[in-house]
Amino acid sequence: FVLGFFTLVELLDRTLRDKFRTERLIPDSLVLGARPRSKGHRFNKYRNEYSRLSTINLANSIVPYLNPKERPDIINFISLEYGVGKSDIIRELEEYWDERGLRVKTLSWDSDIDMESRDFILADNIMDIYESDSEDIIFIEHKPIAHSAIPQGLLKEASLNIIVLRADRPWKDIDNLFFGRLKNYCANTPLVLYLTNTNREAAESFLGLLPPYSRLRTFVYKFIQFGLTSKS
Repeated sequence: FVLGFFTLVELLDRTLRDKFRTERLIPDSLVLGARPRSKGHRFNKYRNEYSRLSTINLANSIVPYLNPKERPDIINFISLEYGVGKSDIIRELEEYWDERGLRVKTLSWDSDIDMESRDFILADNIMDIYESDSEDIIFIEHKPIAHSAIPQGLLKEASLNIIVLRADRPWKDIDNLFFGRLKNYCANTPLVLYLTNTNREAAESFLGLLPPYSRLRTFVYKFIQFGLTSKS
C-alpha cells in the first residue's frame, strides 16, 4: 500500500525537478542545462563555484547554435513567471564571454526596451528596436510571457530561444499552452529549456559531481553513472 501510494504521488506530481522529469512532462522539449540552488549554511560557501560551473556549461551548450557568418547572434531569454533568475544568468554569461573577447550586448525589458511600445509589438527583426554596433551576440531578456507578448519576428530571427524555468515549480496547464504557442511561433528556430533552483543531484546531470565532496558521495555518483571501477 505504501509503495503504491508513493508511486501514485510520483505519477501525479507535476513538479519539474530535473531534466528527465521535465522532458517527460513537456513533450517535444529539450533541457539545455541546470543551475543548482545554494541555499542553506552548508552550501552557501559553494555559491560562486556553482554559478561558475553553471555559466561555463551553459556557454558551451549555446556555442553550437551560434552562426558567426550571420552576426549578431540573437538569444532570447524567456520565462513564464518572475523570479526565475534570468537576469543573473545573463549577467554572468555576458561577463564570461566578455572576458574571452566576445562583444556581447544585453537588452532588458526593465531598462533598455519598452515592451509595451508600438515599435516593439510590431517589430519584425532586431533592427526595428536596436541599431547593432558590431556585436557578436545580443541577449534579449523578455518580460514573462503572461505579462507581455514576444513578436514572432524576434523569435524566428534568433539563433536560440531559451525558456528559463524554476525546477521547484509545477508545470501547469496554462504553461503548456504558452509553451505550445512559443514552439509554433519559433518555427525553425530552436526553443530549449533551462532549469534553475534544482537540487544538487539534478544539476550534476550537466555539471558533474559538485562540492562538497566526500567518499560516500563520490561512490554514490560513480554508482549512478556506472563508473565504480574508474580511478578518477
